[in-house]
Amino acid sequence: MNNYFQDTKELEAIGHEALQSASKALSKILGYDVRIKLASAYMLSPINLMEVLGKESAFDVAIAYSKLKGMLSGIILLAIPLNDAAETLKNMILRTLGVSMLNEEIATDLFKEMANIIFGAVATSLYNKYKIIVSYSVPKVVIDNFMAILDNIVTLYIMEFDKLVIYDAEIVGEENTPRIKILIIPEEGMKFSRSELVAGDFQ
Repeated sequence: MNNYFQDTKELEAIGHEALQSASKALSKILGYDVRIKLASAYMLSPINLMEVLGKESAFDVAIAYSKLKGMLSGIILLAIPLNDAAETLKNMILRTLGVSMLNEEIATDLFKEMANIIFGAVATSLYNKYKIIVSYSVPKVVIDNFMAILDNIVTLYIMEFDKLVIYDAEIVGEENTPRIKILIIPEEGMKFSRSELVAGDFQ
């Protein structure tokens, strides 16, 4: 796996910074205080993913995902249990627009924007920490069984990876305090070492 994804404390620092930044941006857009709080950050191999997710692997989820490009290639995705997603987005739309009925198009756009903000914050934090320049595609939204979606995404991009990064977080302040997961699935073959990244010889 890429050498800059090795230290759990560094991963946590990146996650805290990214989610604080994303919280501020979401609060500004929605017009009320939104806090996304990091619960944990860890790395694991694909073979251990089912064990870590447990019952969640069988749940239907809403996922927004983007293709990562640049010095880090792979996939980044935001996942939230489907029931929590519907309730959370409905509350956000009600508090922001005063509309009580959940409109699928508006909800999807809001979820995409939430993902776009979080992915951008992660990319910025990676640059701040390691000077990695990363871009990402416009988020796509899918709804299905968690593991089925992951399998389809990995197959779609024909990716080979030995570890992935998972951030567990919660959206504090919403009535149901929904839990979200942010996954970074790097492609194999990334050759930059931490020492090379710190040296900054890739402008």
